[in-house]
Amino acid sequence: MAVNPNTVIDLDGVPTAIKDLNRTDRNVLGLGHSVWDIDVLKKQRHPGDWPYTSEDCQRADERFGVWINNENDLVCPGCGLDYT
Repeated sequence: MAVNPNTVIDLDGVPTAIKDLNRTDRNVLGLGHSVWDIDVLKKQRHPGDWPYTSEDCQRADERFGVWINNENDLVCPGCGLDYT
């Protein structure tokens, strides 16, 4: 299920939209892939028309991905980040 980046949470008594949190906190709430997935593992996005970037992916909570390229590559359905 896609995460709505405009969802407002209580952050130390201050109403804050998920999209306005730092990258790590956004990821914990399911918006954007983790720094580990993107930077440390040097994973790449597959070419294609993906609706999001990996940093702001609204489908990052979907850990299983979808198969593309004749089931050779497993990717995030939101941004195309390589899971294989």
